[in-house]
Amino acid sequence: YAAFLVSVGDEPTPTKWARSGYDARFKLFGPKHRETAIGKFVLLAALLDDGNFSEAAPLVAEAIIFLQESGLKEKGGTLEGITDYQSGMVTMNLGFNEIAEASLRSSVKNVQKHLGKEHVYAIIPLSDLGSCLLKQGKTQEALAAYTEALEITRKGMGLGHPRARILVERYADVLVKEKRVTDAMA
Repeated sequence: YAAFLVSVGDEPTPTKWARSGYDARFKLFGPKHRETAIGKFVLLAALLDDGNFSEAAPLVAEAIIFLQESGLKEKGGTLEGITDYQSGMVTMNLGFNEIAEASLRSSVKNVQKHLGKEHVYAIIPLSDLGSCLLKQGKTQEALAAYTEALEITRKGMGLGHPRARILVERYADVLVKEKRVTDAMA
C-alpha cells in the first residue's frame, strides 16, 4: 500500500488511482487483454467524473476498437455497455446530445439484457440518459428514465445510498420545472 501511495503521490485522486491501475494492468497483461480494457474503462470513468472529456474521448475510441477486434460484442455485453455509456457521456458533454442519446440507450439496453432488467448497473446510464433527454427538451422521456432508475435504486440499494440522492434531486428538479411541486415533495 505504501509503495502504491508513493507511486501516485501522497494525495491520490480517483483519476491517479485509476491511471495507476490501468498502467499496472497494461504492463502485466499487455494492450490487447480484457483486464487492460477493464482498467481503461475505470480510467475513463474517472476522467469523465473530472470533466476531462478531451483526454477521455480517444480512450473511448480505443475501447470501441478493442471490443470490435476482440469479438467481445458477441461473447458478452457488459464491456460493450460500458463503452456505449462512456461514449455517450463524452458526446453529451461535447454537446452532441442526439448521438449521446443513442449511445446511452444502447448502454441501458446492453446492461439490462446481460445483467438483468433491474440490475443496479443500469441506474447510472438511465440517470444520465434522463439528463441527456432533458437537454433535448424531451421532458416526459427524461422523467420515464429517472423513474425507472429510481425504481431500480429502491429495490437494489435503497434511497439512502449516496448516489441515490443525486438521482432523487434530478427527478425532483424536473418535476418542479413541470410545475408538479406536490409530486416532487412526495
